[in-house]
Amino acid sequence: MFLVLYGLIKKKTDVSIKILQISIGFFSFVMIAFFLLNFFLFYQKIGFCFECVKSYYLGNPEKYVKPKTLEGLFKIFYPHLITMSFLSFTLLHFLLFSSKNKVFSVILGVGGFVFTFLDNLSGIFIRFVNDFFIYLKLFSFFSLEVIFLVGFTLVLLSMLKNNPLEGGC
Repeated sequence: MFLVLYGLIKKKTDVSIKILQISIGFFSFVMIAFFLLNFFLFYQKIGFCFECVKSYYLGNPEKYVKPKTLEGLFKIFYPHLITMSFLSFTLLHFLLFSSKNKVFSVILGVGGFVFTFLDNLSGIFIRFVNDFFIYLKLFSFFSLEVIFLVGFTLVLLSMLKNNPLEGGC
């Protein structure tokens, strides 16, 4: 963002492609770091096994863990759905403008939307429908992680390949 503002102030016209490439590259790098940290935080907070996820959502009296409430789950579902949808939208646009494989870009972008919804909704289903949805939770979480890591890595590599720091476009 600061690079874009700098570009606007310095040029007093339109933002140059180089500055946009650098900004998109930095954003992609931060998103890659975010999703790597997200992976480890999920493991630390919930865990990747069936019983870990079950205990997190349905509670565990032996560990003094209370079951999640509908209000608590909705407080997580709603803001995550909105923000992750915007992130999916951003990834789709970055991929469409930076990737040569448009079909793969659309698959990753749409997959981001779908798995964002499933990942967020599966917690409610685990708690109030059936614990079988734990498999959906784990599958959608891993799929979402892979989609965003692969997608933003492709965008970052595309920005680096175009050598934005050396004047290439």
